[in-house]
Amino acid sequence: MDPAGFERTFGGLIRARLDWSRLRALAASGRVKVADEVVLDRHRLAALDTVWYVDGSGAPTDHHRPGAVNLRVGQAAELASGEPLIAGWEARGKRLVELQTSLRASGGPVVLALPAYRIGGGRALLLDGTHRVVAAVGARLPVRTVLFTLHGPLDPEILPDLRHHRPASAAGGRGAG
Repeated sequence: MDPAGFERTFGGLIRARLDWSRLRALAASGRVKVADEVVLDRHRLAALDTVWYVDGSGAPTDHHRPGAVNLRVGQAAELASGEPLIAGWEARGKRLVELQTSLRASGGPVVLALPAYRIGGGRALLLDGTHRVVAAVGARLPVRTVLFTLHGPLDPEILPDLRHHRPASAAGGRGAG
């Protein structure tokens, strides 16, 4: 898939604040590519970074808040299944339980096509489908996934969340979050 195909496929679905015009310009210059891979390993899916953030107490917060740390899929599944739920996770937990019930009722493996952004170190930031993949991983359901990953610069102008994943030298001395 090329960047234009990525936008046609996921453009209306991704709620993360991806700057599509900037992405198009980078794609035209050859600075953005898309790689796809089939992922069958639930543990690899659990390691995907999300655009869900928590503060020091584990409560949900926005990406731009001081101390905000993004969760990986497996961490989100653990938080969402904890009792009692952390304040602010009630609605998200309810949605995940509903999804798990629906996914279990389907009787087969969960099949997902997920968009992501490569953030280095073999890691990828999930751009959409977070509820579905967290529900599947949390329920320990068999999952078959095609991960479509944008490979481009770690530029927060493309996606504000990328500021958490820039190398320390590019982040003004701060480490990737």
